[in-house]
Parts: sequence; structure tokens; C-alpha cells
Amino acid sequence: MQGLRREFVRYFAVSLLALVVDTALLLYLARVVHWNDIVAATISFLVGSVVHYLLAIRLVFTHRRFGHRATAEGVLYVVIGMIGLIVNDAVIYAGVNWLQAPLLMAKMAAAGGSFMVGYVGRKVFLFGADVRRAVE
Repeated sequence: MQGLRREFVRYFAVSLLALVVDTALLLYLARVVHWNDIVAATISFLVGSVVHYLLAIRLVFTHRRFGHRATAEGVLYVVIGMIGLIVNDAVIYAGVNWLQAPLLMAKMAAAGGSFMVGYVGRKVFLFGADVRRAVE
């Protein structure tokens, strides 16, 4: 259990850094460049995801289910990221358009949802040697 807790804390720290990149780019694209909120959110999420992936494979996950075969791992990482992107964009859209929330508030809500989808998905499908053993 100790190892899983330490890994989760590292994942959280990496996620915060990627979120800073994502949010800064989102606000720049939406407020300075005047792109549509969802287009800006999608682009910024993808850039943040690349930052996240590079940091996570170096600093967080010690076991890699696919070894160092980047192709299989990369494809699954992208698929899980796309699910996170759908959550991200749906929450931002609903928050801004239906609830009339400020973009930054909607982004923070979206970040919580996509964080959990990303961690659980990546731990189970990519970086978990044996999920049952990891929780012990």
C-alpha cells in the first residue's frame, strides 16, 4: 500500500504541473487569441497530455507493462487520454454553456474528472504489474 500511495502522490504532482501548462495555454488561446473555448480546451489538453506522459514515464511509474515498446504503450496512453479529453471537454462545455460558470472554474472541475480517469486507466492498463498486488 505504501508504494501505491507514493506513486499516487508523484502522479498527482506530475498532473499538477501538466495542469498548469494545460490551463495557461487554455486561457491564452481562449482569452488572448480568442479561439472557441472547446477548441482551445482540446489543444491545451493535448499539449498538457504530452507533458504529463513524458514526466509520468520518467518520474512516476516504475513498472511498464509493455517494457520499453513505446508503440503499444503510446497507443494505449493516447486512448486513455482521449477518454480524459472527452470528460474534459464535456465538463467545460456544460460548465460554460449550461451553468454559465467562468472558464477557469469549469476547467478546474474538468481537471478533477480527467485526473481520476487518467490515473485509474493508466494504472490498470499500462503501468500495473498486478493491480491486486499493488493495493496490498
